[in-house]
Amino acid sequence: MKKLLLFAVCGLSGIASANAIEPQIYPDFVINWISSGGIWAGSTYYGEMALINLQTGEIVTLGDGSDDNYASPGMGNYISDNGIFVGGADYDGEQANYYKDGQWGVLPTGKEDVYSNFAQGITADGSRICGQVGRTAFSMDANEAMSTPVVWYANSDGGYDAYIELPHPGVDIEGMAPQYVTAVAISDDGKKIVGQVRSNSGRYNLPILYQEQADGTWEYRYLWPFSLDGVELPDAPGEKPDAPYAPDFMDPDIAEQYEALAEEGEYLDPKNCMTEEQYAAWLAAWDEYFILDNAWWEAYAVYVTAMEEYIDVPSFTFNNIMISANGRYVVSTDIDYDEFYAYCNVYICDTENGDSWVAKAAPDLALLATYVGNNGEILASTPSYDTFRMAYICNGINGSFVPLQDYIQPRNSVLYSWMDQNMRHDHPTEDYSTVENGWCIGTVCASADLKMLASWEANAWDDTASSYYYSYLLPMDATTAITSVSVESSAEGPVYNLQGIRMTEPLEALPSGLYITNGKVIKK
Repeated sequence: MKKLLLFAVCGLSGIASANAIEPQIYPDFVINWISSGGIWAGSTYYGEMALINLQTGEIVTLGDGSDDNYASPGMGNYISDNGIFVGGADYDGEQANYYKDGQWGVLPTGKEDVYSNFAQGITADGSRICGQVGRTAFSMDANEAMSTPVVWYANSDGGYDAYIELPHPGVDIEGMAPQYVTAVAISDDGKKIVGQVRSNSGRYNLPILYQEQADGTWEYRYLWPFSLDGVELPDAPGEKPDAPYAPDFMDPDIAEQYEALAEEGEYLDPKNCMTEEQYAAWLAAWDEYFILDNAWWEAYAVYVTAMEEYIDVPSFTFNNIMISANGRYVVSTDIDYDEFYAYCNVYICDTENGDSWVAKAAPDLALLATYVGNNGEILASTPSYDTFRMAYICNGINGSFVPLQDYIQPRNSVLYSWMDQNMRHDHPTEDYSTVENGWCIGTVCASADLKMLASWEANAWDDTASSYYYSYLLPMDATTAITSVSVESSAEGPVYNLQGIRMTEPLEALPSGLYITNGKVIKK
């Protein structure tokens, strides 16, 4: 079992040179996104949010996980290269928020946008933000999409103007109102946005691309081709019948009081708010509703069964959709579950080559796509359904998946050596056996050019450690790596703290702690 001394040291910085970013370890961080240019990284864990400036070592914390201090990132590229964070700052998701220059801002929404307003992705320069607004509370009976896609443009005052609603289908692949229409990730130039249309039943999450035209207007297109032309289907069941609403059967003044109390969380027995005749009418309405509702579900089952015979669409995972920074490639994961296993395929679409899709089949690995680079490189992790994961990379749209460490070894031997020393441990497996000195790479994200990588991993190797998660910064141009700690009381040459800042005083005059000099960590 490896000791955790290196984690404690390198987690603070591990910078041996002010001119280079070197491999680092961050205990208790879950780094899951890097800005397009590799400048900022984001760590999130149950409402605790941290932004890390990879060039200066600065760490900004945004939430502690409590209901009144909660920060959650967007599901897409949620950090810009100038350090703007987008997501939500309240647990209920009633507002779409951004964090800029040390302050929270609220993205403008309409009075009717009262549910699940959320910012999802931001351009590299922070000029545009994509996301969703919701006008309808979550309900399987909703007759319109519960969220619609939008884009916000930055203004000269440093904030953002009222959103532009992106065009989108009002009817899904099943011929009904979709559950959600999302806008998850945005290209660096802000001209392409990807999301999904989640069907009414939740069976299909079709990828959708919104693209700005030369005149500034937006158009959309489904990225996965499908057509039911020439297919005879039974009629769609239409809108579900509405359940009888108790206040509709009460006297107006009593109904008003009943609804006011319900808004405050106090619910009265409707029977005590109605006359005998009103109550009987309400019960009769319920009897009629049950008949209509059962008939609707029967018609729906017939309709869906018929559709499934003709629709050949992968089971794309909800919210698992990414676009490369240059806007060319879109990636998503198809996951089919049975009682014991998840069968996965990663799909990549070339939007500049006829929206052609390629399935990167690796069913034995249960891969979940986590990033796509400008050259079509795909990062993915396995198993898709667990916290303890291994990272893989598909080097280009025509390549195949290989373990990340095998990709790095011929490209940077220094980085590979550091990983070999710090990211291999004895760890258990699902069948309770033990892998000796196995790779623990985790879930990986990257900059657009894949020059800066970062991963997070659940600690499955040392149950005595205080940290349950560790994050790793893996710069592909690493030239040095601190791998040992010297216990000394003096040093020659410049002295740096663990953030890479040169100290103006000699080591003897500095407080007790860890410092860097001559490429070594000095413990004073």
